[in-house]
Amino acid sequence: MNRKKSISAIISVVLLILVTAVLVAGFLSWSKTSVREKLDVSQDQLQEVSRMDCIKYNLVVESCNLDSTTGNIEVLLRNPTPIDFYNLSLNIQGTSQNSSNVLKMYGNFDNPILSGEIKKLKSTTDFTIVNSDINVDSGEIIDPLDLKVFTLSNSTCPKKTIDLRKCAVELPSS
Repeated sequence: MNRKKSISAIISVVLLILVTAVLVAGFLSWSKTSVREKLDVSQDQLQEVSRMDCIKYNLVVESCNLDSTTGNIEVLLRNPTPIDFYNLSLNIQGTSQNSSNVLKMYGNFDNPILSGEIKKLKSTTDFTIVNSDINVDSGEIIDPLDLKVFTLSNSTCPKKTIDLRKCAVELPSS
């Protein structure tokens, strides 16, 4: 009887190892496919652009508005170039409206601007804040008339930044 119990335990262990091996093989197969698909998409987005292309091609700012009450930003960009611009990042630094504190905000727009495309980027809908000192509820908003840095950059041509300090500022109506 002890012999049957020991054989039964061995069979159980062997079956457990086989089931685990099948599950691991299935997971590895799925993860390999998933990672390959994501890498293919990333490779398309991170296509290398020569320095000459970055020198001669620019995004065009058609309009830019900064709401001084809410801190919301809207930028209308036109891409007349044959290259796509990915991972647009917005960087703002300036003095607070209510104190002498220097506030900073950095974030990324979620969508690329493809060749020939005109797109309005809004900080309220397609923007992810990475780091921010701005707090609308407590009144810690950057004074739009005292912007130190207000730039838009991208990963396609990372050294190419667009200065947005000349954006139209919407002041509160009195």
